[in-house]
Amino acid sequence: IEFLGKNVGSKALILFLDQHVFQKFDYAFVDPDVTNTAAIRAYEKARFMKIKGTKDEIWMIREK
Repeated sequence: IEFLGKNVGSKALILFLDQHVFQKFDYAFVDPDVTNTAAIRAYEKARFMKIKGTKDEIWMIREK
């Protein structure tokens, strides 16, 4: 609880993407649950962009 609201999740995600995912891939894709607004905000802070959004699903992508 002490880490909530401190951008720890998005910062950790950025480090993980840079150190691991983008070593092999040019894009990262996520499809968070549409009701998980905290996850969606964290992905946006980690520079993911929404490429599809409906009432049932959200697709987000980040380029290297």
